[in-house]
Amino acid sequence: MMNTKPEKIIVKLTQEAVLNTEINAAIASKITPTTPAPEVATRLKTKLMQGVQANAQQFVFAHEGEWKTIDKGVQVKLLHHNGESKSFLLKMGMHSSLPAHVHMFDEESFVLAGEVYLQGILCHAGDYHYAKAGSAHQAIHSAKGCTLLVKSVA
Repeated sequence: MMNTKPEKIIVKLTQEAVLNTEINAAIASKITPTTPAPEVATRLKTKLMQGVQANAQQFVFAHEGEWKTIDKGVQVKLLHHNGESKSFLLKMGMHSSLPAHVHMFDEESFVLAGEVYLQGILCHAGDYHYAKAGSAHQAIHSAKGCTLLVKSVA
């Protein structure tokens, strides 16, 4: 009877089961690229996204999520919330505003599009604003409309 440790048997079987580089290259050269049918592409994308989400990553595509109206001409779409932080898009229509308020948490705002008055200062796409927890915020308003990416952290 052969007295071989199980680890050595597993290593030998694994090495024998792996194809060498030349065989892999020969197989790959015979594969013709194709475009999958729409239902197959959807199924593959769904499976891929499930795998990505299982790895602690999240995507919210432009056509996904729900815009909720929070004031006249103002909508918000939640992107992420974990109890400690929240990220959302804030869309303000032309001539819209939000009332003055006090920040319960630290808040970062990044102007993605349009222009908005934050603390009385006109901010454009690419501009950033930080408000510390407990700070008072003047009314926010936009004459031409804007979209902000906002992150609040407890």
